[in-house]
Amino acid sequence: MSSSNSGRGIAKGECYKVWNHIDLAAQAVELYVNDNLVRTGRGDAVMGHPMNALKWLANELSQRNEGLHAGDLVTTGITCEVYYAQKGDHIVAKFGEIGHVEIFF
Repeated sequence: MSSSNSGRGIAKGECYKVWNHIDLAAQAVELYVNDNLVRTGRGDAVMGHPMNALKWLANELSQRNEGLHAGDLVTTGITCEVYYAQKGDHIVAKFGEIGHVEIFF
């Protein structure tokens, strides 16, 4: 499959507002497909720390006289190798104490 098939949607969970006590770079991520662990990762897979990606985006937009606004949805990147979902897959991504996101295909 080509990379053009990724990023066609996003599964969004509840907003997690009190996160500054969490080491986002060390945050483990587990991806389960049909109850089988198929991918693992950590937050530092995203430019060393997810906030580095957010800072880059904010700076890039600022140079273009644009910016981020309240309510904007931003994804900082992926923490593990891409899994291409198949019809019938039940996928759960676990983010430790932050929570999880679940989707059926």
